Amino acid sequence: MVQADLCIKNYIKSYCSNDEQLLDILNNCRLRRIMMDSVKKINDLEYIKTRLEIGIQKITNEIIEKEIKTISKIFQENQIKVVLLKGLLLADELYSPREIRHFSDIDILINMNDLEASCIPKFKLMMASCIQ
Repeated sequence: MVQADLCIKNYIKSYCSNDEQLLDILNNCRLRRIMMDSVKKINDLEYIKTRLEIGIQKITNEIIEKEIKTISKIFQENQIKVVLLKGLLLADELYSPREIRHFSDIDILINMNDLEASCIPKFKLMMASCIQ
């Protein structure tokens, strides 16, 4: 992964004629968190902003992790198979620290045949409590 990161960083830098252009690309492509070392060298304020965003993402991750456990428990109690997609699972596998990957929701895949009429009200109630 480290070698791939270095290749990506060098590729992006090769298209920039100055630091401001690099910072614009990092912001527009949402790569600031991944290339924090470059951001730190370019602009202290942008670096501080990036560190704050990572701190907020860490808190968001904790909330999402709690909600995933709640959702998983409810589905398991109702014998509904669920697959978690992207988000926190992807961050855990591909990013270190996981907070550098931005996300703010939970993506799940459910077989609609598993949603019996008796559990649909429970599902709606569960989703309403998650939204609050």
